Amino acid sequence: MNEEQPDTLQLKLFNEILTRFSGKSEAISELMKVLSVNRDGIYRRLRGDTLLTSQELHLLAIRFSISLDELVHEDTNKIFFSYSLYEQDANSFWDYLMLMNQHLKEFVKQPELWVYYSSQEIPIFISMMFPKLFAFKMYVHGLTTWHLDFLQDKPFDFDLLNAKEQALAMETSQIYCTINSTDFWTLALLQQSLSQIEYLAVEGRFKTFEICQEVCLELLELIRHARLMAESGKKFMPGHQPIKANGVFDLFHSELTVTNTTILSIAQQRYGLYNAFDNPNFLFTNNKKLCLLKEAWFKKVKQYSVSMSVHSSKNRNHYFNKLESKIEQTMKRMEYAFS
Repeated sequence: MNEEQPDTLQLKLFNEILTRFSGKSEAISELMKVLSVNRDGIYRRLRGDTLLTSQELHLLAIRFSISLDELVHEDTNKIFFSYSLYEQDANSFWDYLMLMNQHLKEFVKQPELWVYYSSQEIPIFISMMFPKLFAFKMYVHGLTTWHLDFLQDKPFDFDLLNAKEQALAMETSQIYCTINSTDFWTLALLQQSLSQIEYLAVEGRFKTFEICQEVCLELLELIRHARLMAESGKKFMPGHQPIKANGVFDLFHSELTVTNTTILSIAQQRYGLYNAFDNPNFLFTNNKKLCLLKEAWFKKVKQYSVSMSVHSSKNRNHYFNKLESKIEQTMKRMEYAFS
């Protein structure tokens, strides 16, 4: 490869790969493993002195989840997305939980990671902290998004997720608690969950009122725990105290974020944008132009949002009191519906 072609696909690919590591030596070591060549061979490929074979291009693209199409069309208006469902069919709750866990483990390896998280509903990672509520959410997704056959005529039961699946959910939420983020919530945060509870109650999907009530009570526990996280400005697991290693939880109330769940990750100069699509599945792109636009959007939204973290006790209490009231009203309606 000659020096007159500094922006070839090969050099763009290596530049993208190098952003995935905190240091060049770490990247070189990983590249040696993937391509099964020595250190000198890797440096020759990095400089462009040795061309990558088609097989090597394939190996690198797969290993680092990089779209070669996107690199080719980097300077055009074409934007390429990946869809989480195509990576692995969710034929069981275990399939979905494994996929989420693996994604998050890779996600948190990024250096100097910060996340903007806008949600019209409870973030799934917080739901995972509450086993009964999370079992209910998985029941709903299993009925609707994944159309799992064994659920179609099955009433909801807390044993829906086995101990191994619940443990994996807890591990995933613990990883989530290490991530620094700025979050934007609305007063509609509970609307979907409360509507699902009421609808399934009417459909006879709860065997007893007590089961329905326990789901509502865990939802209430979640909101109270979220209030504690906002007060401390840290993410942490229920029943624990925040520690220095926990991620920042910079929470804002905004009624301007009328959008699907949107997550923007920034790690040094590397971006990633996730958007809910057929929830709980998502679309993903690391197109820098689109990510920069979304970053600017988040910053504008923040200007018109109300802080609820750390010292903002008045705003925080006003917001969370309203959410608790919504849950209590639903519980009263459910008590009447079952009587």
